[in-house]
Amino acid sequence: MPTHVFQAGETVLVSVSVTDSDGDAHSPSSGVTIAVADPAGISVLDATAMTAGATGAYTYYHSIAADATEGEYTITLTATDGSYVTELNFIFYVEG
Repeated sequence: MPTHVFQAGETVLVSVSVTDSDGDAHSPSSGVTIAVADPAGISVLDATAMTAGATGAYTYYHSIAADATEGEYTITLTATDGSYVTELNFIFYVEG
């Protein structure tokens, strides 16, 4: 059973804290973007800048469409700092 389950029409709060190799909060020079793909791998949110808060803290509110397809969605977070790019993927599930 998926641990992050949402209903079509709900809003998902995505938050991330970025740290450097020493574990200290860090704000990447180009910030952090979020992208979301549906169960078929089709983009439902192209890469979009997340909102920067305190050093290294980023948030984004993603609204799930009322007619969203049921299944696993993939969130891709990308932090770019000069020539260094870090990408993380997370899964959430949408129930019809």
